[in-house]
Amino acid sequence: MTNRPIPNQSALRGRTPVQPPEAFEPTRVGNSPIGEPKTAQAGSQPQAQQDQEQPADAEEKPRKDGFYITPSQKERAQRAQAIARLHNDESKSWTGFINYALMRYVKELERQYNDSKPF
Repeated sequence: MTNRPIPNQSALRGRTPVQPPEAFEPTRVGNSPIGEPKTAQAGSQPQAQQDQEQPADAEEKPRKDGFYITPSQKERAQRAQAIARLHNDESKSWTGFINYALMRYVKELERQYNDSKPF
């Protein structure tokens, strides 16, 4: 047996300062039922037309994307990137190197199969 004192029990034990939410029931906004797709507002263009008007490279934020590569392929590519880094400003980082190589191949495919127009 130990001579430790018994800890005091708080008067707030088991209580919460936030009341639990009541049962949630979705409500309708206007006359549109829930789940019905939104209609275009007056004066707005369909999304397809908006996409066509903006150039492909206009202020796009890069997104992380992954791919599979064997360790030996990665080592080979990293050695190539180290050499390319000495001669090319566009591939200072691994991401820049992958992006540069990928877009170079995409442009080659566009030239070969699509009259040098973007796919």
